[in-house]
Amino acid sequence: MAKSTNTNLRQEYFKYSIMIWIGVLASMVAIKVLSKFAPDNSNEAIKKAKEILISPMVVQAIPEPKEKIVFLGTIILTILTLFVTYFAFDYFFKTTTKLKDNIIHIISAINIGASCYFLYYCFTNDNPWHASPLNSHDYISKTNFDFFFIDTFLYKNLLFYSLILFPLIAYLTIKKLTRKIDSVLHKLIIVFCVSLALITFFISSFKFPYTYENKYNFCANFYSTVQVYNGSPLLVDGFVNTYGLYPHFIMPILKLAGLSILSYTMTMGVILFSCLCFLIYFMNKVIENKLILLLGFCLFFSMTYMFQAIALSYYSGFSCAPIRWLMPLTLFMYVVIYNAKKVNQGKLFKNLFNNNALNITPIKILSFYLFAFGVLWNPDFGLFSFIVLIAYYVYYEFNISDFKTSLIKTGLIFIQAVVLLVAAFLTYSCFIRFFYGASPDFSMLFKTISTFSFIGFGMLPMPTGMQPWILVAIVYGIGWVITVNSFLQNNKSKFSSAVFVVTFLGTLGLIYYQGRSHNWQLYSCYFPAFILLPIYTDKLFSIIKDQKIYIPVFLLSFYFIAFAPFQLLKSMPKLWDLVYDKKSKVIQQSEENQIKNTAFAIDKLCDDGEKIYILSADHYQGIHHGLSKTASIASPGRVELFFKKDYEKIIEKIKNENKKLFVEPQFYRPFDTKFLNVIAAYYELNPIEGLPSLYYYKRREFGKYQSKLIKDDSTVFYINANTDGEENLKLCEAKVTPLQLGNAFTIDILFTPPSNSITGINTGGAVLSNLDGNKGFVIQQQKDNPNQYIFGFKGKGVLCNVELNKQTKMTFKVDGVTISSYIDNRLQSNILVTEAFENSQLPLCMGSMQNTSNFYLGNIAEIKISKGVK
Repeated sequence: MAKSTNTNLRQEYFKYSIMIWIGVLASMVAIKVLSKFAPDNSNEAIKKAKEILISPMVVQAIPEPKEKIVFLGTIILTILTLFVTYFAFDYFFKTTTKLKDNIIHIISAINIGASCYFLYYCFTNDNPWHASPLNSHDYISKTNFDFFFIDTFLYKNLLFYSLILFPLIAYLTIKKLTRKIDSVLHKLIIVFCVSLALITFFISSFKFPYTYENKYNFCANFYSTVQVYNGSPLLVDGFVNTYGLYPHFIMPILKLAGLSILSYTMTMGVILFSCLCFLIYFMNKVIENKLILLLGFCLFFSMTYMFQAIALSYYSGFSCAPIRWLMPLTLFMYVVIYNAKKVNQGKLFKNLFNNNALNITPIKILSFYLFAFGVLWNPDFGLFSFIVLIAYYVYYEFNISDFKTSLIKTGLIFIQAVVLLVAAFLTYSCFIRFFYGASPDFSMLFKTISTFSFIGFGMLPMPTGMQPWILVAIVYGIGWVITVNSFLQNNKSKFSSAVFVVTFLGTLGLIYYQGRSHNWQLYSCYFPAFILLPIYTDKLFSIIKDQKIYIPVFLLSFYFIAFAPFQLLKSMPKLWDLVYDKKSKVIQQSEENQIKNTAFAIDKLCDDGEKIYILSADHYQGIHHGLSKTASIASPGRVELFFKKDYEKIIEKIKNENKKLFVEPQFYRPFDTKFLNVIAAYYELNPIEGLPSLYYYKRREFGKYQSKLIKDDSTVFYINANTDGEENLKLCEAKVTPLQLGNAFTIDILFTPPSNSITGINTGGAVLSNLDGNKGFVIQQQKDNPNQYIFGFKGKGVLCNVELNKQTKMTFKVDGVTISSYIDNRLQSNILVTEAFENSQLPLCMGSMQNTSNFYLGNIAEIKISKGVK
């Protein structure tokens, strides 16, 4: 019996080895063939991008229709190759049971050699984005090894680990430690893992995000939560969120606790802690050797959650951990529970609902229903998890020997899944209708994902040659080999079921990397690979005492996970830094205080839940709304403002609705000038005493203002800014006819000079200009001197001083080579110039330099330009 078992194991090892490398070969051939024949409709996608994206965003549309076909086609063809290979070798071993030792040794040597080859060249190859950096980490990461391991334990201790530490750990593991660990040590390992998971709660809980990256990621998911809290439901009136409808799911907690940055981050911290506990439960049930469980969890923790904190000095936003992690890790835990036959508990439900003929069980119905809500929670990994759940039931219940019955069961599984998916969506719709008075438009749920997938927004080409993503693909390839084998043998063990769900989900996750193929993005989808590695290692460890041939393969697998505790020890100081954030708080204290002061000032000027609009840095918009207890007049936030339709909707609301508007120019950087032009055309600045850094605008009262500048026959240009917003907007956007003036003319401006701070966006703000090189003129605020204005042309100009926050008539007269300035008809100064004024062919522009720079954020009431000196 033992001999038969050994023979079967050797045959399995042989089959697995050959299947893996044939799969690798098949993928290479598929890539070559599909790359040659796959169609490319990039032009159609770019055309679509120009139609739907905001102009500055069009350049980020890099569609990859051909690459997508090659990628998906390669996955499908490779998996099919595994099936064909399995049948071929299954037939071979039915005809012969002899497998010589030297063949096994050769195969083993090839395995180890090829794996080391891939490992070495994937990491020693250049980081594809070092030459054209996409983030700060690319600058210092010349190779892929630099990118993934700089500032880690392995980076400076690779030889020490490889030659001393690892051999020692491997020896102790194989020779001295048994597969069984006593219950006390087992409990201590679980307690340690849970404690490690608990640290993520404290890291995730903060009162203010302190680094730029964390601010940006934080606002991307906090903004939507604030809007939902203040009564704006997602999927209504075009309000979408790339990361899903999770704000509605956590809303009951926030309604009880009150919305703040701390309450939100603590909620996310609890969810993240729960996710990691689900993973610990899953690994504990699947991995028999608890030392490997410890190493495996440390590996996952260090190389997924902690990587960004260790290597990049900041912790990641919540978009991945926990938002994208929740459903997959919940699914993994559920699978081991289902596999343990706990599904038959509960006699009431069993008697009422079990129906073997229809393949219906209460736990199956409940699981489909609950995981369907996961699609709403997060549409990408939530959908992946739902698909994998369906596939798992098919995999688990399909019996090759009873093919027809299994097909019927498969059909019934799909029907149940679809019905319960619809039921979950209807339930959600009823709740939103009840609490918000509007029904969600589910067609928008995948709007951002599907649109960006087609137009290629922010996509990057997959790097060719030896790159780390290939190692991840091989890990998943091994999982598919195990899955194919167990499926065809009808051997649905706890091990193979676990490998199946993790591999399937990881493979689906690689679609994300295909789109934006940066080493950075690999972290969003390769976390299943770090769950599979310790599972593989444990399985190998369970049989190496009988099958010595597995020792080299075990050592290779063990090598990848054994460094994790040392990495964890090295990163402990960083962990505590992240818990307390003392250094970051000191560095960011000034900016944090300003943001809070700004938000509190807005809070005093607005009612709780009032709909306003805030122009600040993208990553502060959500924080401002959260701290000021206000909502936005329209969504999405600027972090996710990509589409023309959304952009135009916000512009129209600002133009047509009487809402309060706030600008924080120190942080605001316009990707487009439309916002500032509309503000200048439709709104008036209202100074806030004691807070010059915040600009507070109210809508102009058009039609109520009586003109003070009198037009006459000499007037060649006149505008009353309080009469018509659209006419103002034409002037702000430089869309008026160019003005032709003689050697003598007069410009009168009735305006209120603001006392607000001069910042980067409004340094030298131009009140009126048609300057074109040496032609035309400019009237602008002096840099760093808010109460001084200059009128000039051809490099010469005249100054005048004004009283701030008081409506003032400012006049400039040109009489040949003499320029004079007046305030309220009183002469300020005059100068002589050597060159006479020369007309520009550019149109007049109010509030900026030809709608490109030097934005003036104060109030302009009237402008009159007359021929001659008046």
